[in-house]
Amino acid sequence: MRRPIGMLVTTILLSISLIATLPIMLAGPIANHWSPDSGLTALTFHTILMALLALLILGGFGLVLWYYFHGYPWARWVVLLLCLVCFLPLQRLVDRVGTSQIRMAVILFRAATAFIVIFYMMMPTPREWFAHEPEDVF
Repeated sequence: MRRPIGMLVTTILLSISLIATLPIMLAGPIANHWSPDSGLTALTFHTILMALLALLILGGFGLVLWYYFHGYPWARWVVLLLCLVCFLPLQRLVDRVGTSQIRMAVILFRAATAFIVIFYMMMPTPREWFAHEPEDVF
């Protein structure tokens, strides 16, 4: 069976969503936890720790997206679950407490992407794609 074009579109949208989230992951805690009293060592340690965490998340979700693109059913369920989690930060938009414009735009983009992916995954074409035997990835 040929891969549906929607699989490529949703994979690209999810990748852009992930890449847009990474700078916020890195910048948010650094600005919140650093003070001149803690010194440069604490800032460097925290920055390195957050960068490693961001790379771990990027690698893990990138691997899931790879398997999702190739039609593995378990990756479909992981992507659907992560899309549902993308709706949780929408509460910040209602509260508007301490939320920058860029963060609000990323939250809206992630929620819109999640809605598109969930809507697409409920159509018959992707269901058939995930029902067939997955491609051999390696």
